[in-house]
Amino acid sequence: MIRAFLALDISDEVKKNLADFIEPTQAQTSGIKWVEPKNYHVTFKFFGNVDEEKMKPRIERIVETNVGALSPVSLSAVGIGCFPKWEYPRVIWAGLQGET
Repeated sequence: MIRAFLALDISDEVKKNLADFIEPTQAQTSGIKWVEPKNYHVTFKFFGNVDEEKMKPRIERIVETNVGALSPVSLSAVGIGCFPKWEYPRVIWAGLQGET
């Protein structure tokens, strides 16, 4: 089983900007495992735990059929949030607006 999701990679420039924005918060917190900037991404669909052998061909087919012809888009981050709650965040996210 693997935790699978469909995601969009973001440019190195955006990753650096996000890392610079997050760095002051990282310095003020302890006990939190932060994601490395190289792993920052935009998640479109979270599939959860799936059987890799069964799902990989299906996901690859969906991506090849629907994503291959996409052009670059311009997005801006608007607002942040987290889940499940701010006291014990598991994921911190940024909302997006633009060419969606």
